[in-house]
Amino acid sequence: MLSGVLWPLTRLRVLYRAFNTLGAATSLQLCRRKIDSLLFEDSAHRLYRLRVPGYSTPIVIRGGNGSDGLVFYQIFVRRDYDVVADLADPELIIDGGANIGLASLYFLNKYPNVRIIAVEPDSANLEICRQNLRPFTDRVSLVEGALWSKCGRLALERQELDWCTRVGLPEAETIGTVE
Repeated sequence: MLSGVLWPLTRLRVLYRAFNTLGAATSLQLCRRKIDSLLFEDSAHRLYRLRVPGYSTPIVIRGGNGSDGLVFYQIFVRRDYDVVADLADPELIIDGGANIGLASLYFLNKYPNVRIIAVEPDSANLEICRQNLRPFTDRVSLVEGALWSKCGRLALERQELDWCTRVGLPEAETIGTVE
């Protein structure tokens, strides 16, 4: 019973935070994305371009019930990465599991001299990552692969959410492996 009452209040808090951080237009786009995911089966194939204050180009996220919206909210609304805002100007950041590039984008915007190596094993995620990081091609290297303790082939284990792809040693060379 209590969770039934708290859920709408939580959604209102999320919307309030988004309006305060991103402004009305982007917040309404996020609402539209959520409504589309409830109404349309193909919403996961739709792309949404969101404007964030302080960023020169729109940020691309996918529709549907995947993790893009949650990660976007964590980084650009809740500002989870602000805890590392006090770092001295770093020269290199390795984003090992870059997903669609939102963390890399945050750090590229925060530190104008940083170079980033963005590593992502999932080709669909990497394509969106490439779109998001295109304005920074002089400071970003994209690698379709995964981090592991030694060189070799790794199998991708896709989980329910698109940010939960895990890698492990393959039983045999199969489709869905990266080197």
